[in-house]
Amino acid sequence: MFDVDKVRRIIAERNATDNEWDDRIEQCWNRLVEEMSKDPQQASSFILDCSDEELSTIGEILDELVWHTQSSDIVKSFRTAIRLHPEESKRFHLNETLDDAIKSMLKDRSQMYQLITWRPTAEEVERLRHTA
Repeated sequence: MFDVDKVRRIIAERNATDNEWDDRIEQCWNRLVEEMSKDPQQASSFILDCSDEELSTIGEILDELVWHTQSSDIVKSFRTAIRLHPEESKRFHLNETLDDAIKSMLKDRSQMYQLITWRPTAEEVERLRHTA
């Protein structure tokens, strides 16, 4: 079962960890992938509702998350979240991060192409902005 509070605690721990402490960062990443992989549908919902900081941290584990889940919902949610957080996306190159994750982690090549080219409509993004 996906636990939003646990995911937020792991993200907070990762963000509080000194970037020079590689082992601890990797531990946080592994726990985050494990927790978010438990329920890709709920993870997708979390991604749509996350903060800038949470989105950037998820971007750090996106390739592993996509590999473990093979979830187009996660990919589409992340792509939509990028539109909802444009400054964070520019700062951390999140579109490129997502495209790289799709290219290297999806097993289904036809699905890979569809997801690389998929973009949320302006109406979908606007609707999500008003429900968040």
